[in-house]
Amino acid sequence: MPSSNIPPLDRQQRLATMAEYVLERGTLSVEDMAERYGVSTMTIYRDLAELERSGVVTRTRGTVTARATSFSEASASFRSSLNTSIKQRLSQRAAEEVHAGSTIMLDDSTTVLRMVPLIDERGPVTVVTHSLAVSNEASSLRSIRLFVSGGRYRSELDSLYGATTLATIRSLHADTCFMSTTALRGGQLYHPIEENVDLKRAMIESSSRSVLLLDSSKYGLGATHRVIGVEAFDLVITDTDAPREEIEIMRDAGVEVVLVDA
Repeated sequence: MPSSNIPPLDRQQRLATMAEYVLERGTLSVEDMAERYGVSTMTIYRDLAELERSGVVTRTRGTVTARATSFSEASASFRSSLNTSIKQRLSQRAAEEVHAGSTIMLDDSTTVLRMVPLIDERGPVTVVTHSLAVSNEASSLRSIRLFVSGGRYRSELDSLYGATTLATIRSLHADTCFMSTTALRGGQLYHPIEENVDLKRAMIESSSRSVLLLDSSKYGLGATHRVIGVEAFDLVITDTDAPREEIEIMRDAGVEVVLVDA
């Protein structure tokens, strides 16, 4: 069995992180991925076959490459298909934190995206976002007043990023921001996309209250860029399969933790 520099993952975790890792790096060898995840090349080939069927990657002679076209749609669709029931319960609980007349900020995570139709039931609410998926979902809902940031469009993320996006977020104020992340380990959030770091920090700084939604597949993982510590959040909504030691880190930092059924 190949050695690995990350903790053992179940298949759902591995597929999710593989999709993010290929997005970050562009092209990788099958051997490198087998070493990274501590599994056989045969296992990696089976995983990549599923990612390829989902339209996330293409495989060519021992390498895997992020699809150059329609990647954002395939990636979002694939990520949305993982842990769907848990994500729905997380979003339902998060929607309870939204109150009529409030202004909220939403990031571009697939978990937060599920909140949008639930927010409509609690309106009127002003939604600030850099995610085109969120804006498309919210645009037809009567109770939502939509504010979309400017910025450079990144098709692989279906979201807006860059200096203009940051300036917009920093010029506004929200009652609450809601976000997720790719990985959490030792009380620290990580993400493979560098531009997400400053953006998530700006959302937290521009909000009176910050809420993190995190399903248990994200724990124990790392990524290239450290975002922020869990102490930056007022509330973490996660599921009952979350590692006890991570929950203790959150509560020791004074963060309220709400658990939904896994």
